Amino acid sequence: MLFDNKDDTRVFIVINPAAGAGQALSQWNTIVKPMLLHAGYNASQFQITHTLPKGKTRGLVEQLGVKMLTDKKKTIVLCLGGDGTTHEVVNGLSDAFDGREWQQQQQQGTEGEETTTTLPTFRLGIIPSGSGNAFSLSLKLESIEHSVLQVIKGKTQPFRLIDVSLNPDPEVKNNHTRVKRRILVVMSWGFHAQLVSKSRYLQPFMGNTRFSWVAMYLLLFLQQHQGELTMMDAQRYDSTRKEFVHEGQVELKDKPFTYFLVAKQDSMERGFKIAPFASPATEDMDVVMMRDVNKEQLKAATIKVLDGGRHVDKEDEEEENIVEYYKTPELLLRVKHASELCLDGEIVYLAAGGTVRLKMIGPSQGEPDFESFV
Repeated sequence: MLFDNKDDTRVFIVINPAAGAGQALSQWNTIVKPMLLHAGYNASQFQITHTLPKGKTRGLVEQLGVKMLTDKKKTIVLCLGGDGTTHEVVNGLSDAFDGREWQQQQQQGTEGEETTTTLPTFRLGIIPSGSGNAFSLSLKLESIEHSVLQVIKGKTQPFRLIDVSLNPDPEVKNNHTRVKRRILVVMSWGFHAQLVSKSRYLQPFMGNTRFSWVAMYLLLFLQQHQGELTMMDAQRYDSTRKEFVHEGQVELKDKPFTYFLVAKQDSMERGFKIAPFASPATEDMDVVMMRDVNKEQLKAATIKVLDGGRHVDKEDEEEENIVEYYKTPELLLRVKHASELCLDGEIVYLAAGGTVRLKMIGPSQGEPDFESFV
């Protein structure tokens, strides 16, 4: 047999039945499951969870995470859906870690016995079955079959999350507890967030072509967004030297923002390489912005994004550099007016004068380790 015996590995499968025009469940039955069985996985170890609307998937996955943390059985989690499904899974597993119930059980040993708490590692298999598959693109997963094959081979690489703090937080309940948010793909404000927001209503009728139509509308009535940005320990991309230069703390508030996007993946969709140096495995986030630009400048930059991510480089010394590109482990953005934010495709609302803080998290910050099969 080509691969090691997988008979003792438990597999939690999280399936979004609506993903891929309703094909995700069929893809599990006809492609994913047969491949796993052929590789030596045991069907009795499979446990399927279907996603639920309105954020309920996160709670279901939290229960799976608590089980994983308490019984410590060798487990992998398969995500059959798009970026939204993976977003719910990583937040649910993180909630399980935050709940600390597993730590209490771990520390309830014999009286007087020393116990140590080790940070857990969650291993995820990303099976791209949704309409938005930016995360699988960053992992160079070319198809469902290719993704399953990588799971079978067993090679993994870490990926890091971004912790999101909103102030005021629209989801805070009466008990004033903060609803934790972690993202793994994108946070945006301005043009991109408006594009995602307005395109939601056209999805049932137009599919992915809706983005082009909404983009044309937004360009026609292009808006500028007032705000203040602070980035800690930042590196700025020098388009002339074609390398990142350490800048330390960077504050930007002299010009309005037209386009603002923070990414952990280089592409938001196939061919749209907006953050060409981004990686899910690094300890920083990539910040791409354009400030106080007109619609012609934004259109020209978009064409270069579609041409392999050339928008971050200057083609000659005299060319105006309208794209600003940074790497940072932490940033704070304050908006002047009430705004829409895009968090991994979800639209949330931030009040006038509100702030959003993004911070990289992982084992070095006392958070669980996440790995994906590649």
